Amino acid sequence: MENARTRREREVWRVCDELWAQHASLGAVTGDAIRDRLVVLGYKKGSPNEIYKYRHTWKLSRHISENQEEAEEQVLQDPISRAVALVQEELKAQAKTELQAQIKIFEHKQEQLEAEKICVQEELDALREKHAGLMQDKQSLDQKYQAMQDELHHLRKDYHVLENSLTKTQTLLDDSYVRLEDAQKQHSRFAVETQKTHEKELERLKFAFEEKYLPMVRSLEQKNKDLEKELKKQGGLSMAESHALKIEIRNKDVELGKLEKSLSHTQASFEKSENHYQQQVKQQEILLKTHNRIIDAFEKAKDEARNLEREKHEVEIKTLKDEFALLLEQLKSKIDMKEQQEKPQDAA
Repeated sequence: MENARTRREREVWRVCDELWAQHASLGAVTGDAIRDRLVVLGYKKGSPNEIYKYRHTWKLSRHISENQEEAEEQVLQDPISRAVALVQEELKAQAKTELQAQIKIFEHKQEQLEAEKICVQEELDALREKHAGLMQDKQSLDQKYQAMQDELHHLRKDYHVLENSLTKTQTLLDDSYVRLEDAQKQHSRFAVETQKTHEKELERLKFAFEEKYLPMVRSLEQKNKDLEKELKKQGGLSMAESHALKIEIRNKDVELGKLEKSLSHTQASFEKSENHYQQQVKQQEILLKTHNRIIDAFEKAKDEARNLEREKHEVEIKTLKDEFALLLEQLKSKIDMKEQQEKPQDAA
């Protein structure tokens, strides 16, 4: 059996095969019947010359000759054959009617299936669009999650840097505190030694005064008293004796003034040293209080920074967990919705 060479020839051959199958006679395979059937099937009607041309090629491909048609006409001239032919025609007509009804039912079902196919295709396209949107949302959320992870990594890195800096600062403060304690101890030792030295010097000056000057003062006082008594007994002194006595008293007064000035200077030096020592002690106390305040402020600031950093990290981690959980819930709900939509289609 040969094959059609063109699409039009293939369409005409198809119609010819259907008519031949229905009637089993070349008399039914006419140009008008072919053209009507082409219109029914949705093809172009075509020209008569084209139809007869392809009808001829169809007969050649199916090995059907005009002699078969003449033999059929001779058979129909016999009464019995004609009756059988009529019965066959009637059966063929019934079969044709049933076939056309079945064809209509089939075409109707095919149209329904096509409509359902279009609806399913539209739903599938919508689902694909939703899936594409979900994938984009997932990618966006993944990028956001990755960005948050990167930010969290940077925050942790900054936290470690800050912690290292705090550790170094704490080490420096500890060293400063140790040096300050050493200086305080040295200052305390120096203050104690200075106080002891001042006390020894004061004792030495007091002892020197009592040993050297105090007997002199007492001697002068005793001489004055003796002179006064002598004057009272003698009733007076001569002019030369009085002048010599005045000179001697003046010299003694000068020596006594020098002694008092030296004693005042020594006492002033001691008071100055004592004041200097007290000022150093006060400055040391101020430095110690300042150092303690600095340490307390630093510890407080360090604790506050750690608490703030920890709270910030906890909030960020909680936010990331909530967003990730929300993303999982959304994906799960969308997957469930998609599965519920696919179940009716699978059942259909």
